[in-house]
Amino acid sequence: MNEDLDTRKEIYDIISKNPGIHYQGIKKQLHMATGTLEHHLDHLTSRGVITSKRDRYYKRFFPAGVDVNDKIILSSVRQKNPRRILVYILVHPGASHGEMKRELGLKASTLSFYLKDLLSKGLVVKERHGRENLYRLRDEDKVEKIFLMYRKNLLDDVMDTLVETWLEGFL
Repeated sequence: MNEDLDTRKEIYDIISKNPGIHYQGIKKQLHMATGTLEHHLDHLTSRGVITSKRDRYYKRFFPAGVDVNDKIILSSVRQKNPRRILVYILVHPGASHGEMKRELGLKASTLSFYLKDLLSKGLVVKERHGRENLYRLRDEDKVEKIFLMYRKNLLDDVMDTLVETWLEGFL
């Protein structure tokens, strides 16, 4: 019984520190058998300690009480390309598709795929300006809050440097 409690606490701690983490991310950190992890996740979910949300290819886990809109943002920033796009738009509001393609080094089709996803989730707004579309965040403050709260668990070195530069202008 104590072993189960210790295991569940360990799982909960990982989810609390990394809200939006997916199953394989938890499994990788704990080196736990699939059946054991599923059992404990089901137990924590059924008791209302954690919640889960399906995000395209992944089932993501959150501590109970995380706001629905925060879950959408966290699910997106847990993925490398959407995170890079959101950070770029945060730092460069009104960025064009061509600008992001060039600066982020993404293929046009890849960038379009992720922008369409971010638009459908309501995180990004597209505005027509002449012949091009410009992109900005729908709720810059909310995205900023998520990056500030979880940046050490979300960012790779390149994005961390970009966010640090951006933060210098606001702090």
